[in-house]
Amino acid sequence: MLHRIPKIDEMKCLLQENVNNSRILYLTSYIVNIGNNALFDYEAVRHSIVVAKLAKEIAKEMKLTDSELEDITCIGLLHDTGKQEISPELVKKPKSDMNMKEWNNIQQHSIASAVNANMVLRDPLFRKFDDKRREGIVDAIHFHHERYDGSGYPFGIKGKEIPLYSRIIAVVDVFDALTNQRPYRTWIYTKAEALKHLYHERRKHDYDVLIAFVETIKKKSGSII
Repeated sequence: MLHRIPKIDEMKCLLQENVNNSRILYLTSYIVNIGNNALFDYEAVRHSIVVAKLAKEIAKEMKLTDSELEDITCIGLLHDTGKQEISPELVKKPKSDMNMKEWNNIQQHSIASAVNANMVLRDPLFRKFDDKRREGIVDAIHFHHERYDGSGYPFGIKGKEIPLYSRIIAVVDVFDALTNQRPYRTWIYTKAEALKHLYHERRKHDYDVLIAFVETIKKKSGSII
């Protein structure tokens, strides 16, 4: 029984938009079930749903195709599932308190998430996805912590070497993390402060994605403040 389904507007919107898409409904149920099994906490489920929703809106702003919108939604839902392989205590630990071994362990979650996604996408529901499309989703998850200036992980690739899907997820991932509570800090950014932070770190992100994200936020709220 699903007893901890996130009661958030983003989840309601995601389900309404994809009411006829059995694949997105399946993935949403999948991450909620991970949360119910205590491998993924409520915040991780909420974060994945919000990232999927916002990433899809950026993709719309960038005029991606319907199949690409579906792909980016899948990526958003699955991008952090590898964290279930890491102890909850370590996930909640501030980076400043981690030793090198612990930080390396955290960095492995993007690889674990990609491996997990590859298995999930073998479900018969995804039989219409050819190998290239499936690999595109898995690769995007693998590289979602890479940064445009090469400062990311796990491989330190940069620029257009990073898949577009990954560049989109990177922006939304940071934004949602900054504007919501985290167990390793007490402060939360406002949306305007988070956008300012992204601007100051713009070398780490695809500028076209940042512009599309700002436009998305403006359409959602009427302004960026």
